[in-house]
Amino acid sequence: GVPLGGLVGFSTRFHSQASSETMVHYMTDGVFLRLLSENPDLAGVDCVVVDEFHERRVSMDVSVGILKKIRGRRRDLMAVVLSATMDGRRVADFLGGEFLDLGASAVRETKGGSVVHNGLYPVRVYYRGGASIPDVLEEIERRDPGGTGGVLVFLPGKPEIDRAWDEIEEAFPGRYAIYPLHGDLDLPEQELALNPPSDGRRPVILSTNVAETSVTPNGIFYVIDSGLEKVAESRPLSFSTLEIAWISRASAIQRAGRVGRIGPGVAYRLYSREEYESFAENRDPEILRADISDILLRLYDIGLPGLDEIPLLDSPDEERVREAQTLLEDLGAVRGGQITPLGRRMARLPMEPRLSRMVIEAV
Repeated sequence: GVPLGGLVGFSTRFHSQASSETMVHYMTDGVFLRLLSENPDLAGVDCVVVDEFHERRVSMDVSVGILKKIRGRRRDLMAVVLSATMDGRRVADFLGGEFLDLGASAVRETKGGSVVHNGLYPVRVYYRGGASIPDVLEEIERRDPGGTGGVLVFLPGKPEIDRAWDEIEEAFPGRYAIYPLHGDLDLPEQELALNPPSDGRRPVILSTNVAETSVTPNGIFYVIDSGLEKVAESRPLSFSTLEIAWISRASAIQRAGRVGRIGPGVAYRLYSREEYESFAENRDPEILRADISDILLRLYDIGLPGLDEIPLLDSPDEERVREAQTLLEDLGAVRGGQITPLGRRMARLPMEPRLSRMVIEAV
């Protein structure tokens, strides 16, 4: 393989392994925005690829808007936006580019939600509203006695993963090889979940929606979908909070489509068909519901004072923009429409403005 930090490198919030020799640089959308503060025209960059755009985080939406703005000055800069579930034609029209269907449209559901097709093998969908994960595992054993085909379980977060693990172990002590999969795991732990070792037991992967589109564990024949996820919600005069909410129909289809890759699969939904039909078609973009003070501060830091400076696919209402602006002024990060020296120090810290202000004050 290619050694990291040479031709291929990466940067995350707390760690970077890249050099002047790096030609392919993987980074989070938050790090990309910090890069723009140092290199607002992306000099030396030929192409930017935005992956998983359907997640619609605030920093993603703003990054794509800034890319559109930069391309107005730099027609040589290529931008590629990838999405598994959202309307690609709408994004292409927004960017003034071309829509290429590379297979996402093959993931579809029959009327009534009984079968999902992902372009390879059909996935049979069963609705089990009110059932527990152990209930469904018992049904899988009846359907496939002695089988070792893996089970991928979608849950909202780490506490729910820990609880489900305890429930499974209590119901079936030692029967399953259980692996968690979420963003806080280190690389070896993630590798175990993505490539579970064969010890004769059926592997059960308990995952957040990181496995919805970003990664795919190997050997999975069954999906159990709780129908829940954690989404950021803004509350006036308080921090953004993560609330448990129903997923969208697009997410439910995508989750079911994680099987059916190496043979016919089965997806069990721990909700009723009626509940499923009440789900929103797509997940609301975070920019319409989450606190935007952090992204507003980062825009001031890169010389773009205000969201009205950037073309956006979806724009927050004016009241929420005013609340974020007032907060930054109250914290001393912005004065007279300009970022202050204190604000620049706050923007360098990978945390939301109230916390970064507290950290600086503590120092």
